[in-house]
Amino acid sequence: MSNGHFENPPEQFPRGAPPQEREGSEESFESASNIEFSVGTIASEEHPERNEDAVLSMPDEKVFGVFDGMGGREGGQEASKIAEETVRKILEQREIKGSSPKEIEEMLREALHQAHLEIRKSQERNQELSEMGTTASIVKFWEDEKGQRRITIANVGDSRVYRYSLPESLEKITLDHDVASASIKDKETLREIQAALDNIKNPNEITAIAGVPASEIEKFWKLRNQVTGMLGGSAKPRIYSLVIEQGERIIITSDGIHGNLTHQEMVEVLHKANTKEEMVAGLIQRAREISRMNTRENPRAKKDDMSVVVCETSPTLPEKKVSFPEKLRAPESGEEIVAAISRAESLGDLLDVIGGIEDLQGTNKFYNGEELIRVILDIGGRVRDGLGEEGFKKELRRIPRTSGLRDKVEELLKSQLQ
Repeated sequence: MSNGHFENPPEQFPRGAPPQEREGSEESFESASNIEFSVGTIASEEHPERNEDAVLSMPDEKVFGVFDGMGGREGGQEASKIAEETVRKILEQREIKGSSPKEIEEMLREALHQAHLEIRKSQERNQELSEMGTTASIVKFWEDEKGQRRITIANVGDSRVYRYSLPESLEKITLDHDVASASIKDKETLREIQAALDNIKNPNEITAIAGVPASEIEKFWKLRNQVTGMLGGSAKPRIYSLVIEQGERIIITSDGIHGNLTHQEMVEVLHKANTKEEMVAGLIQRAREISRMNTRENPRAKKDDMSVVVCETSPTLPEKKVSFPEKLRAPESGEEIVAAISRAESLGDLLDVIGGIEDLQGTNKFYNGEELIRVILDIGGRVRDGLGEEGFKKELRRIPRTSGLRDKVEELLKSQLQ
């Protein structure tokens, strides 16, 4: 096996705009946004006693990731575990907060490089683990000098990072290290081919894509689960940097998810979900359902470990709850809450009322005031950013109808835009 190389330049991946040049910008930036996230991971039904995926969650450092191990009965679990632990250790030792864009890239590269070396050392100590390796997709959230939310991604293998925004936009950011990527050097052509492979459900309908003959596309399809880059083997991570908008969710998956599901099926699951937790659970549940089919029923079906991380940025809230003067004391009874919400003439008035509520009962749970404020501010930000009518209605479902709250939020947010 090769010791691997870490030489790929960062890929700029903005939406609807030319790449921002970063040369000469070495200022340090501190993120002002909180990261809300949900994580799910389950072992394959073929080996429920071990999960060869590992998930990285470092909310204080605003770093999240997925590792998908491979290499025999014990090797896969060992490789992903080594990678997760090494990356965590490196990023905890290095001061990643307040770093410049270039320093962030270098730290992610260094973390993956050290993980790669640790896996190689373990291979050398134990010949039974000589074939082990792992994919890696790591995402770091930060803000630039203009206050724009950004992410930097380090990726090797076929674990993926997506960007999801309402109403139904799911964009794959990373390129897989697969057989197609080893053959197709033009990135735009490779993206087109990988996107087509992601939606194939009937291999008999494969056609030529972007000038690449159908016979070649068929080969890529048959070998789609073969990884050509991994930590512990041939490791050439790609680095991506992009701006994200408020309300966009960043989704990291192992191939147990996107290998079983088509791209469109993932969109359908996400569109039905109201929360990050529902997105995670929905993707895992649907992928597992397909994995239980035989390949005659669904050619994509495969038993595998499955991992999902869903992250989004949210406005930073004041640490202290809103205090009420005596004449505006916090409402306590149900009738008082209804009356106070109905009297609110502005979003500020409404947030003052909500800030004093300890618990508000929804259909399936109780909401506290701080949680409701966070949701309302988030929806307000999305509305200002041009959220359409359909998306607005879907977002409002995050707010309970109790005490007329949802209707009042809808009324006040619409009035702000008039």
